[in-house]
Amino acid sequence: MSGGPAPILLDQGAPALPGAVADPDAAPVSRRGFLRFLLGFSVVSSIAMVITPIVGFLVPTKTSSGGAATIPATIEPLVPALQNNLLLTVHVAVAIVAYGSFSIAFGAAILFLIQPAGGRWGLPKPAILDEISYKSVVIGFPFLTATIFLGALWADVAWGSYWSWDPKETASLVTWLIYATYLHARVVRGWTGSRAAILLMAGFGATLLTYFGNYFFGGLHSYAGLR
Repeated sequence: MSGGPAPILLDQGAPALPGAVADPDAAPVSRRGFLRFLLGFSVVSSIAMVITPIVGFLVPTKTSSGGAATIPATIEPLVPALQNNLLLTVHVAVAIVAYGSFSIAFGAAILFLIQPAGGRWGLPKPAILDEISYKSVVIGFPFLTATIFLGALWADVAWGSYWSWDPKETASLVTWLIYATYLHARVVRGWTGSRAAILLMAGFGATLLTYFGNYFFGGLHSYAGLR
């Protein structure tokens, strides 16, 4: 038995001290946190990718006669509003990024709410889910802003007006306000946890209304003859 002092084992991410020996089996805290974030992000992304098309498939549509909506049997030329290829393509692509980000935030919020504060085995920790939700909105919100801006430019070309209070336009504005409120509450007021998750659920509900609302309310964005 050696008479000298036992070496002090440190995590690799900790600052070195005299006589300290780094523990080779200890992973840096920052690396562990990053790996947990990636794991949580992957889980939530997978769930969101499953939930979103299911919700879209289950949303019913109806025709003006009250019957079920079907895909038209004949192919007709595109209406003039859909013939601005470049602007329309960019507008839709940006919207997809925004909606996808909000879907991930919604999935993380759901997982946050269904588990206790200490977490549940097999699910990402609540703190990680809360961070995933926040960063997803940070990514999606600028894209939603760009979606509305590009949509206004497209509306001016297609219909001669930047804003017509069309149901889809109005729903997108409501969605923008909800996520703006979330970011304000999170950054300025320090909202985290259940309050923030519930606000994200409201935001995703508004997102679904923006995406599918024209099937119910008609308006300028109804191109398939579903009224």
